Amino acid sequence: MLIFLSKLIIKLMNKYPKLKEEITNYIKLDIENNKENIMQHSLEKTDDTKNIDHISQEKIMAFKSVRPGDLVIAKTPYFKSDDESHLYRPFFIVGRSKKKLYGLYGSTSPNTLKQDYYYHYFDKVSGKVSNFNCKKIYILDKEGFKNNASSLDDSAGRKIVELLASNAIINTDMIDFNAFGFEPKIGSVVLFKNEFYLLYNCTNDGSFYAYKLVCNPKHNDGIRISNTGYMINVRESIIINKNEMDCVILENACTKSQIKTIEGRKGVKRKDYSNNKYNFGDVLSLKNSKEKIIYLTKENDKLYYITEDQLDFFTGIKKISVQNVNSFYRKLSNEELSRVFSVLDKPLNSCDTKYVSSSVKSNILNSVKQLKK
Repeated sequence: MLIFLSKLIIKLMNKYPKLKEEITNYIKLDIENNKENIMQHSLEKTDDTKNIDHISQEKIMAFKSVRPGDLVIAKTPYFKSDDESHLYRPFFIVGRSKKKLYGLYGSTSPNTLKQDYYYHYFDKVSGKVSNFNCKKIYILDKEGFKNNASSLDDSAGRKIVELLASNAIINTDMIDFNAFGFEPKIGSVVLFKNEFYLLYNCTNDGSFYAYKLVCNPKHNDGIRISNTGYMINVRESIIINKNEMDCVILENACTKSQIKTIEGRKGVKRKDYSNNKYNFGDVLSLKNSKEKIIYLTKENDKLYYITEDQLDFFTGIKKISVQNVNSFYRKLSNEELSRVFSVLDKPLNSCDTKYVSSSVKSNILNSVKQLKK
């Protein structure tokens, strides 16, 4: 059919020259229009490409500007959930290389409040709590990076990094310890020539006397680094110049009094703290830590407590072995006790016992009842 029509058109064009001229001009015009359309489409495509390149360049520049201590929004590595709302999450950046960021995953799940290895950050602007997992470092690249959200101050950063150094199997190349304002001082643990040392005294020229730390996974009462116990070897002491230290790993691993106790412990039987009787609301000091806890109750060899900062923001009732308690520190004032009652009121008087067992809950409620009389 098409062949027949083609032959017919050719015959008509040959018979009528005017028709031939009009058809030829029409074909030429159509070809020119097609060329213009192709050119315009090409230009539009080039503009789109330039726009994509421009956005990519902005993203690269934002990625390069990220520093340790920043909070960023990035795609969750190895994301497997069907819930797309969790695809992009906050990460706290602890270090970086030229092409990679090293960060801690942030979650808003309330279940994390029961875990000691999470750092809880309350964002006053958004009114939300981000809980950063200090047991694992995630590697982020610019493809998964979305934007830089904000930064935390050095003190918060140091707390996070100390939790990370204590609980995670760390690669020190991933963490920029010195970015968080750590200053070596008596009681700090430092990395020196690929070994950990505890600083226990100063020299006149600003150097430090240091004891070597010996790895002992079974030693639960010692200093914990990379989720492993370390003992202090008081027989192996060296002097380290501040400028020769690789970095500070733990800022407050020991107090001066704790170091003196360790130095004089040779052959001395360890005091048994399990028989000490503490009262509800007593503030206790811990071994190898400057943190203070508020005692609530005891069950078997575990003490149940909250920390002093939980009087402002409750993150759950925690527990610790009695062997990790150093001594009684002070009593709470009546005003502070009232704040403790207020903080515990909701979790203890609800039907939800996720914070503690029913027996522990009952013990705490009885103590509160007695104190309120």
